Amino acid sequence: MQKSVVQLVLTIVELLRRLMERQAIRRMEQKTLTRKEVEVVGEALMKLEETVREIGKKFGLTPGGAQPRPRPARQVDVAAGYFLR
Repeated sequence: MQKSVVQLVLTIVELLRRLMERQAIRRMEQKTLTRKEVEVVGEALMKLEETVREIGKKFGLTPGGAQPRPRPARQVDVAAGYFLR
């Protein structure tokens, strides 16, 4: 039961992270973020992704179906259903 709840929570967090990342990319393209803001947002999103991976490992969960996607900020992203099998 606990593992299922963790799967759900991590999947929701990953979906929110991806939405925030898309918004940040849009704002970068529209030039409505300063260089410092871009740096801060990028670091925060990377730390969040790392934290999600670490929590997943603690519960024996692995990314499911991760596919590389070329993007300005990072080359590899995690699939939307990150921990769902």
